Amino acid sequence: MFIAATKAGTGAINSNEILLWSKDREVSDVGLNELKSLSKIVAKEFGTNNLVEEGIFSDDSVEIIAVPTIIIDNPITLVGMGDTISSIFLVDAQ
Repeated sequence: MFIAATKAGTGAINSNEILLWSKDREVSDVGLNELKSLSKIVAKEFGTNNLVEEGIFSDDSVEIIAVPTIIIDNPITLVGMGDTISSIFLVDAQ
């Protein structure tokens, strides 16, 4: 989420200094509240989970990844944001 916020806010993700641009920004309150609601629904259907803390839940029948984002009020670019987010998850999954 920090990398995507940095890309939106600066237009780049090509150096350590730029990547640190979003490190102190807060995650969306709306996103956190929705994640808490989702965690309650998952708890009722599938049992205890750590969605709020980890953003991931899986069992034999379902896998859920839910990560609230950092809202950038005046983004410089949103072009390529889907590719950026997808590639972050692919790298993180390794």
